Amino acid sequence: MSEEKSASTLCQNIRTYQDARGWEYFVRPGIGGDVFKTFYRRLGSKKERGYTHLPWRHSFGEALRDLEQLAALKKWKAVSSLLINIRFEIREGDKL
Repeated sequence: MSEEKSASTLCQNIRTYQDARGWEYFVRPGIGGDVFKTFYRRLGSKKERGYTHLPWRHSFGEALRDLEQLAALKKWKAVSSLLINIRFEIREGDKL
């Protein structure tokens, strides 16, 4: 199967969250594009780090649910919606 047929592009408006320190939290894919996780960026920094207390997920939707539940628990503020464009493979049984 060609790359064009085996890969898909997800374009969605995704909410990002901010804690009291001004750190921003969001979901993004890993290096291979087939796993997803919550990441954070410190105020004034360009470096993104994985949020170690949440696992890697095999679908973007699962990772996004992790972030939304964490944000509700910690009372983080929703600060923006980003239009993201992620290219990744969809495997049978994946849920978005």
